[in-house]
Amino acid sequence: WKMSDKGVLTSEQVKQLGLTEDQVQKIADFRKAMGVPFEDVPDHIQDDITLFRFLSGKKWDAKVSGEQYQSMLKWYKEEDVANIWEWENKNKEVIETILSMYPCVRYGFDREGRPLQITRLGMIPAPMFAEKVKVEDYVKFHILYFEKLARLCREQSTKLGKPIYQVSVIIDATGASFSSRHFKPFFSATAAVDKQNYPEFLNSVDVVNAHWMVPMLYNIVKPLLDPRTKEKIRMHTSEYDKALCGHIDAKVLPVAFGGLNRDPLPVPTVEGLEQSPTDTLAFKNVPARRSVEYTRACDDPKGGKFLWVIKLDSYDVNLTVQWTEKGGTEKKEVAVKEKISEDKGSFEVDGEGELTLTFDNTYSYLTSKDVRFAVYFTPGSEDAADTAEAKST
Repeated sequence: WKMSDKGVLTSEQVKQLGLTEDQVQKIADFRKAMGVPFEDVPDHIQDDITLFRFLSGKKWDAKVSGEQYQSMLKWYKEEDVANIWEWENKNKEVIETILSMYPCVRYGFDREGRPLQITRLGMIPAPMFAEKVKVEDYVKFHILYFEKLARLCREQSTKLGKPIYQVSVIIDATGASFSSRHFKPFFSATAAVDKQNYPEFLNSVDVVNAHWMVPMLYNIVKPLLDPRTKEKIRMHTSEYDKALCGHIDAKVLPVAFGGLNRDPLPVPTVEGLEQSPTDTLAFKNVPARRSVEYTRACDDPKGGKFLWVIKLDSYDVNLTVQWTEKGGTEKKEVAVKEKISEDKGSFEVDGEGELTLTFDNTYSYLTSKDVRFAVYFTPGSEDAADTAEAKST
C-alpha cells in the first residue's frame, strides 16, 4: 500500500475511503493552502491521509482545519515528536514506573484491521500514580504510545492494502471509584494533546463494566473531550459482548469481555497492590429486583463438556443453569442454587444446544450485584475438558 507523489491519495485509496469528488478536491485545495510538502517534518504527518483526518474532524471546514493543522505542526516541532524514540531510550525507568500502575496493551486488531487498544483504567491506583508520576512524564509517555499506534496503523495499511488510520479502544472500568479522580490532571493533559494533534485517530471507544459511578466520573472529564470523540464513546454496564463482537472477532476479544481469547490482560504490578483472583473472569452487573442471563452455545454435533466458574466480591445472587437442545424449546434444569457468592460446576452434553446461566437478584430491593464468571466449553474427551478446568482455577 503506497501513497503516490509524496502522499497524494490514489484513485483506489479514494474509493476505499469512500470520498466524493468534492472531498478529494477539498483535500487538494487544503494541501496547497497548507504549503505541503514540507522538508522539516516526516512524510507521514503531511500526507493526504493526515490532511483528510484534520478536515473530516472539523466537518470539512478548511479554515478551522487549517488553524488546527498549523498548530499541530508547531507543536510537533517544539515537542520534537519525530525523535520521541530518543526520549524512550533515555527514560526507561520512568516508563517502567508508569506501566507498573497503568495496565494497557495492544491486543491484536479489530475486524477491519485497526489496532485494538485495551486500557484497564479502573485498576489504576490513582492516588499512588499521582504521587509517583509527573504529569509531563505521563504526557511524553502518552505521545510515545500514540506514535507507536500510528506507526502500527501505517504497517497495517501496507499489509492489508487499504488505509488504516484509526484505532479501536476498550476501556475496562472495573475497580473505578471516587479515588480515580486523582487521575484527572493526567487525563486533562493528554486529552488536550489528543484534541489538538490527533483528530480522528479513534475509531471507537467502548467503556465496559461501567457501574453507577463511572458516568459520574465521565461527566467530570467530558468537557475536555473533542465533540467527535464524545460521539464515539459507548458505555456498557453489562451485556456488552455482542456489541464488542460487532467490530472485534470473538477469537481476538478477551474472555473477560465475552470473547474467546485467553491471552492474559495487563494488571498493575507495582509493589503494595494485590491482584484480583477474578481478573480473567467476565463481568455482569445484576440490578436490584432484576435477573440477567448469559448463554453459551455448543455447536459441535458430538457435544462436549461445559464448565462454569462464578465469583462475587461481595453480596450474593441466586443461580439457575439450564440446557436447551438445538431446535427444542424445553429448558432442562442443570443446577439451581440460592444466594451464592461463588460456585463452580460442569455439565456434559451429547449434541448441539445452549447452556444458559441466570443470575437472579429479584429478591434484593436496593442492591445491585457485580458477578464475575466464565463459561468454558470443550468438545471431545474428558482430558481436554480437564485442561479447560485447569485454566479456570
